[in-house]
Amino acid sequence: MNTQAAFKTLLVVLGIGALTGFQEWRHTAGAPPEVRRQRAYEKCMRDRTEAAYREDMYVIGQKGIQQTKRFETECKFQASGGGIQLGQEAPPPTGPTEVNGLHYSASGQLQTQSREACMTQLEDGRKRSPHGLNPDWEKRQKDRCQELYSDAKK
Repeated sequence: MNTQAAFKTLLVVLGIGALTGFQEWRHTAGAPPEVRRQRAYEKCMRDRTEAAYREDMYVIGQKGIQQTKRFETECKFQASGGGIQLGQEAPPPTGPTEVNGLHYSASGQLQTQSREACMTQLEDGRKRSPHGLNPDWEKRQKDRCQELYSDAKK
């Protein structure tokens, strides 16, 4: 093969790669933030719904409605910038919130457990962690357990 043919072949391959790379970039990162948020929300809903279906395909009725509402709330929170992001410090918790009759913590997690279950979860974390728990997480967990205790007294 001569040099000119090899160079032309290289240009064609690079051109095709550039076009497909541009299309991929335009579809994922080149969209406006609103479009990316909507795509992230739709992908989150699709992934969670598929995972829930694989786990238990017979969820119907009120339980199915609650599950869908929980997925919607969690996916909206995640798509709007919530959740773990590398290089950024997590926002401090501001207290539990209520959405559609379901109680969520500041991080967007569903709170359905009692104080005893909460404390059991904390103890299990201590057992699994040979070097001790993260002090900030442990304090937040204890505060959450205390909130559950105060909510149960009401």
